[in-house]
Amino acid sequence: MLSGESANGQFPVNAVRMLANTALEAESCLDYKALYKAIHSSVMAKGPVGVSEAIAASAVESAEDVNASVIVALTQTGYTARLLAKFKPRQMIIAVSSCPITCAQTTTLRGVIPVLADDFKDTEALIAKGVAAAKARGFASTGDAVVAVHGVKEEGAGNTSLMKIVVA
Repeated sequence: MLSGESANGQFPVNAVRMLANTALEAESCLDYKALYKAIHSSVMAKGPVGVSEAIAASAVESAEDVNASVIVALTQTGYTARLLAKFKPRQMIIAVSSCPITCAQTTTLRGVIPVLADDFKDTEALIAKGVAAAKARGFASTGDAVVAVHGVKEEGAGNTSLMKIVVA
């Protein structure tokens, strides 16, 4: 759409800025609750889902219900972030991982901001790191509700089984 103007035009920065503003305006008009319900109905029509997907769906719905500012996902492989992004929440998703490759891959997901952690051992510290990253980027403020999604086993993939609401 912008290849001609951004590659050869006189105003490439203005063209990209205008497209970004148009996209932001279009997204601000979405009814995220209705969008979630439509996606959730489509997913459930295919039959039962796994625990991780059920937690992701519940996290997105809960984030909307409590007007959370962000969703923090602890993820080693990016699977949890992908599941959350599939439901297209209004909130940004902060994907905390100790794997640089996972962080790089999650940059391609809608609404996901990766945060690289040194290790993946202390769940509460990892959630706090995600909340701090959200605050630093202006997505959350002190006192905001934040939905956190993670597993019981901090090391290992496919263990997302918990959702909780914390205060930023």
